[in-house]
Amino acid sequence: MAKESAVFITAHPDDVAFSAGGTAWMLKKKFNIHVICASRGERGYVTSCKWKGLPEPTPETADTRVQEEQAACDLLDATLEILDLTDGPILPGKETYEKVAGMLSDIKPAIVLTHGAFEKHAHSAVFNLAYQSLFLADRFWETEFC
Repeated sequence: MAKESAVFITAHPDDVAFSAGGTAWMLKKKFNIHVICASRGERGYVTSCKWKGLPEPTPETADTRVQEEQAACDLLDATLEILDLTDGPILPGKETYEKVAGMLSDIKPAIVLTHGAFEKHAHSAVFNLAYQSLFLADRFWETEFC
């Protein structure tokens, strides 16, 4: 019997490991894992909740974070798709919603996991991207959403 799929839709390349690493590790036994990451994390790691402004994006930071995410996905036997939206204020457009909806239509996940709706702006925007993309893919009623 083929395994069903679980999809994590995140804002940054470390969000699965940071927020749901244990869950992903447990799910990999019964599900094919797919990670859809909105940005490459080019603005870096925030070490304090009291920072002001956004750090300048750098390609080196983005490359490092994507390599780290790919290594984590390799441990999960997961696929990784980076949407290449700008890190910081993640603002997906119609094309991004349609792209993610197409991916969800192809994958037909049993479950989609994402950020909370009322987290920081980038996470909240990705929650909306996941939620609306499920509707566009005509998968909302067949898919657990958390």
